[in-house]
Amino acid sequence: MNLMFYAVNQVLQQDSELGVLLQTLFSFAFIVYLFYAQRIQAMTMLRQIEVNLRKIKSFRDKSRETAIEAIKKFGKPAFDPTSQVDRFMEHFMIAPVDMDPAGVVGKLGQIVNVREFTFEREVAQMAPEATPAQRHNLENLLEASLALNVFYKVIRHYYLIGKKTMNIYIIMQIHMILPALIQQVEAYSAALQAFRDGIPIGDSVGPIVAAKLLNGAPTKEVAKEMVAGETTIEGRRVIVIKALGPGGSVGRPGDAIERLLEEEDGK
Repeated sequence: MNLMFYAVNQVLQQDSELGVLLQTLFSFAFIVYLFYAQRIQAMTMLRQIEVNLRKIKSFRDKSRETAIEAIKKFGKPAFDPTSQVDRFMEHFMIAPVDMDPAGVVGKLGQIVNVREFTFEREVAQMAPEATPAQRHNLENLLEASLALNVFYKVIRHYYLIGKKTMNIYIIMQIHMILPALIQQVEAYSAALQAFRDGIPIGDSVGPIVAAKLLNGAPTKEVAKEMVAGETTIEGRRVIVIKALGPGGSVGRPGDAIERLLEEEDGK
């Protein structure tokens, strides 16, 4: 062991040509790192973002293909729905100005209703032979594809800006939140099959509980795709509200509650 250290020491001595060469290389590497460390770090992060961006693009393309196949299967359109699916995936909603909070909820509700109406009309045109429940499922499938497209375009936007400007702060921001975004993208991608086949997920527990509480009691439609029924629980009159179903639609519970309050005079 002592002989090894002695040999290394001899190599790195100043009068050794190899030692001078190694010291020169180390000094040069230190100078390069001193001036280009941030750029090297930025390029490394950009490379990692690019890899994940390709992954997100593959998820987006898969969702697009799944939506097109589902529309052809359930809707039986007389034309190729590819162009309409591509147009649907480019939809976006501009939220109302919220600097003046008075009335912003009503404005947002109106925009959401218009968005919902537009999506329903688009799906009805693409899948004329689909049942109402299948149309709701197709709408959910297309909205998942739309969300994946938004993820891809936003991340790509910041990636290109960071690559063009080599601004380390822009690159670091997208790089730091990328793991969380990837989890959301994977969740959307994993839900595609459920949306396509109408498999209950998430909020489906609520309608099941409501149906058990009603226990076959008659219901009436109180709002768009919302029904309500009366039952008695522990001697108390209970009004149960649930989505009409089947299909992936939650209806408009706010409108349903508002109408029931008006009918019951707020009691």
